[in-house]
Amino acid sequence: MRRLLALATVVAMVGISAVTLQSLVVPALWLGRTLVCGGAAMLVTTLLRTRTRSAGLPSLLGLVTGLLAITAVYFPDDALLGVLPTQSTIRSVVELVPPTLEQMRTSYPPIGTGDGVALLVTAGVLLVLVLAEMLAIGAWAPAWSGLPVLGLWCVPIMLGAPVSTPVLVLAAAAYVLLIAVQARDDTRYRRRPSAASAAATAAVTVTALVAAFALAPTLLRVPVPVRWHPIYELVGSSTTRLDLGLGLRDDLLRSTDSDLFTWTGAEPEQVGPLHAYTVDTFDGSSWSRPDRGELVPFEGQLLWPTPTDGLPSGDPVDIRISVQHLGQDRLLLPGEPRLLDLDTGADYLAAADEVVAHVGGAITYGVRIVPRELDGDRLASLRPPDDVPAELLALPETGYESDIAEVARDVVAEAGAETPYEQLLAIQNYLRDPARFVYSTSVAAPSTPDAVWDFLNDRHGYCVQFATAMVVMARTLGFPARLAVGFLPGEAGSDGVVAVTSHDAHAWPQVLFDDVGWVRFEPTPGVQAGPPPEYAPEQPTAATTEPTTSATSTQPTAGRSEATTTTGGQAPATEETSGGAPWLLVLALLVLAAVGASALATRRARRSPDLRERWDHVLHHLARLGVDVSPTRTPRAVAREAAELIDDDGAAALLRLAGAVETFSYAPRGTALPDDAELTGWLDAALSSARAAHREQRRDRVGV
Repeated sequence: MRRLLALATVVAMVGISAVTLQSLVVPALWLGRTLVCGGAAMLVTTLLRTRTRSAGLPSLLGLVTGLLAITAVYFPDDALLGVLPTQSTIRSVVELVPPTLEQMRTSYPPIGTGDGVALLVTAGVLLVLVLAEMLAIGAWAPAWSGLPVLGLWCVPIMLGAPVSTPVLVLAAAAYVLLIAVQARDDTRYRRRPSAASAAATAAVTVTALVAAFALAPTLLRVPVPVRWHPIYELVGSSTTRLDLGLGLRDDLLRSTDSDLFTWTGAEPEQVGPLHAYTVDTFDGSSWSRPDRGELVPFEGQLLWPTPTDGLPSGDPVDIRISVQHLGQDRLLLPGEPRLLDLDTGADYLAAADEVVAHVGGAITYGVRIVPRELDGDRLASLRPPDDVPAELLALPETGYESDIAEVARDVVAEAGAETPYEQLLAIQNYLRDPARFVYSTSVAAPSTPDAVWDFLNDRHGYCVQFATAMVVMARTLGFPARLAVGFLPGEAGSDGVVAVTSHDAHAWPQVLFDDVGWVRFEPTPGVQAGPPPEYAPEQPTAATTEPTTSATSTQPTAGRSEATTTTGGQAPATEETSGGAPWLLVLALLVLAAVGASALATRRARRSPDLRERWDHVLHHLARLGVDVSPTRTPRAVAREAAELIDDDGAAALLRLAGAVETFSYAPRGTALPDDAELTGWLDAALSSARAAHREQRRDRVGV
């Protein structure tokens, strides 16, 4: 009975761990077939475990059964009787490997097609399952069974893919349960270890730790066949794999500028940017791409994610794109309805407006652009649709959503914008204003959990910061928006050929409107992005006035290098030099220093974990009311001045909060502070009153 329970626990542990692969490969591609093959292997293993005392035979025959099941599932036409592998089966496997590795190298996770990818996942899970079972039950070493299971976790972790915390907890719980189930009752295993075995264990442990520290930097540089793209795409300059950051905390790192692809047939302003991907999930600091929608085979149809019936269009524009090395499985597309002239098969993902073509290498294809007739008058008459996917309106829960929303409202109020189009245009031109924001390839160190809020305060960044800020600000106003990632249209040469280089990588926002679909805006300053679309003109910067309640620039900006507006040049070298033993000594000293500093900081932080941050948040809102919040003033003096501008309940809460801040800052160690619930209540009351007073001030200014 115990063996059956242990076997069930092993299956659960491996099955839960396999869920981590869903961020790399769509589950529908491999899950069903993997369940069949793994189930067949475990069924045979279970039957043999109940009938033999052999440690390895059940696992071995279970593995053979699993391989036969893989043959039946993946290669039935090449197998004898549909089950037994033959030379033809082996040949099919060998032929499948190169295109599978190429697909993994050029695909953007999660991969949704390809029997070769599914085969690799199934074979890997089967091998881990058999090894874990053999160690936990056959060898009666349940603790060691976690080693092969760790391989399933290493794949997404080494590729930088997100890993679910609940899944990790469940897998760990199954592992602990397995150890408990397989614990031996024999008294021989309860005796104290000898001095020699204890010394050997200590030596092995120390050796393993030293080896881990020494080998980790080398292992992290080992190339992998598939690249995960959640933060940035740092690749060779000869492919179209995007040299562009999608994490707002990262500086823009660039390789040497070089030509990536060319196109002919029109002027750059007729075509506009060409996107490869769109992303819609933002967590406050970086973008990610969940599985979105169904792939539809391309069969010559007009490609556009929304209906085009009755949509006014202009004269078609024909271009031909030649890519020297397509670095991903997505083709480059203009942001208008289009027809493709392809010599290879492709699929269309309408939800993301992406075309998937597993070609790799060089490719040339034609595009007939059917431009929509968009102008300010037409867009001003349209509204965003009411029924949209929730992710297009989702805001990250960082605690600064309401602050960003208030900035957005202030921007549109200052511009006198009424229609959705006018409000979006106001946000675009607010961000493009060089008197307010500076294009820079370096970003400031984080000040808050929200990268957009930090950007609105620091006001330095590149296209990802500008575009993300507009997407989030648009969402706070109820407008469905997402981020497109691709390339600027490039520059035309004297022969009419337009060349696009690696430094033309770009990101921009798209907003969904009724009738016309996705509409591009361009908040990145013209120094990098060029002029905005004709239907979204810039306002003269001479008339610029600062919104009275916009994010201030008083946040810390330390850590940002000199702003630069250059688009060429070599990225700084990032290779590290290793000194062997001195490197390990320095690392050990740093670890000890960090532990000591953490201990000291923890003692102080236990008195009030985030009271300073809360008070800074309050000061930001009081500054908007005109209160002097300079560092030379005490919290109580600031609170007394602010009490004259807000209601009585808010003033009382603010004075109590100021008193707690002074106690925290100046009182002797050990002095009692109010509990967290009480502090939160004072904070909420003070912020609510300050915001209400600020809204009243704004109404008074505009005469409402």
